[in-house]
Amino acid sequence: NNRMRKLWLLLARMVYSRNSVVTQGQYLELFQNSGSDEAADPKGKLKAMLYRVRTLLNQLEDNAGHDWVLRKGDTYAWNTDVPVELDVEIFEKLCAAAVQTGAEEQRLKLYNEALALYQGDFLPKLGGEPWVMPLAAYYHKLYLNTVEQTLALLEDRGLWTEAAQLCEKALKIEPYGEEIYQHFMHACIASGERRQTRLEILGAVDHPTVTIGGVTATFPVTMRAGERLLCRDGRNWLLRDEKRRTLATGALTRPLPVLSASADASVTGASPSSSDVRVLFSSRLMPAEPRR
Repeated sequence: NNRMRKLWLLLARMVYSRNSVVTQGQYLELFQNSGSDEAADPKGKLKAMLYRVRTLLNQLEDNAGHDWVLRKGDTYAWNTDVPVELDVEIFEKLCAAAVQTGAEEQRLKLYNEALALYQGDFLPKLGGEPWVMPLAAYYHKLYLNTVEQTLALLEDRGLWTEAAQLCEKALKIEPYGEEIYQHFMHACIASGERRQTRLEILGAVDHPTVTIGGVTATFPVTMRAGERLLCRDGRNWLLRDEKRRTLATGALTRPLPVLSASADASVTGASPSSSDVRVLFSSRLMPAEPRR
């Protein structure tokens, strides 16, 4: 509920900013856009919420609320004598350590440790808060940069399977990452594994026609701006709008060819503005053919 959300918002800001001073005014700013009624007596309501935060912490340990949340002048702060370990801070330190090391093997190890920590946006349930948004954007950008650096190291070593696996994870976090799709397709082809073509078309285009290695397939739809056509198994497709609602479905008469190093891939179709259309090719591992 909204009351619990405000408590977690207050506690999150206090813990994250434990090594700096957060003024009373900055705490009060947290609730300006939360639909709360603190305007009548903001300082009194802040004191009441801090009391509830302390009560909440007391459930973890006797008197924890007063030991961990301290009064400092006219504001409050997390007791820095109480050890706190935040995954985002470890993530940032690992990325910085990787950049500073001269040994590529150690750099790759540090990058992989950092990437294993990043599971998505910073404080997603508080993502609309003004103090959270720039931090979420910063960590997201740092994650994408780390993915790029790690892929470069993996590709230099010919570790194509590992590169493809990293791309698959990264695309769940950044589904519009066209450069990641390009790395993914390259890794899939270079690995030599049998992989099934996956296709994603975004934008306004009439009857998009896919050509892979000289084989063509036309999707019988007229796409508008913001719509997305997905063909994840090489045959069955669906069309979605901006709100992910399904508009149409169908199946190709024959599956798209498997991506290979010798197969050129392209998409054509009438478009009011070609710059509005994005095409993302990728692939997924196919089961081994049965022995005969």
